[in-house]
Amino acid sequence: MIRGLYAEMSRNERAIRALKEILQKPGNDACADCGALDPGWGSCSLGVFICLECSGIHRNIPEISKVKSLGLSHWEDHELQ
Repeated sequence: MIRGLYAEMSRNERAIRALKEILQKPGNDACADCGALDPGWGSCSLGVFICLECSGIHRNIPEISKVKSLGLSHWEDHELQ
């Protein structure tokens, strides 16, 4: 049980590090929809970063956009791709 929990934590830590790296790339420092700086959410199905306000809009269209928090949600490897 402890080993599985440790593996899960380190996998999520790797995902968070990868997201931070991706955020450093040009153009990723602003919401893809409204341009607000420092987006805290991402659409893993669309591959864009969005602000809190726009994430609410995306949540209303789940068949198009799957939204997750950059710091609080667990991101799977295929979602990071």
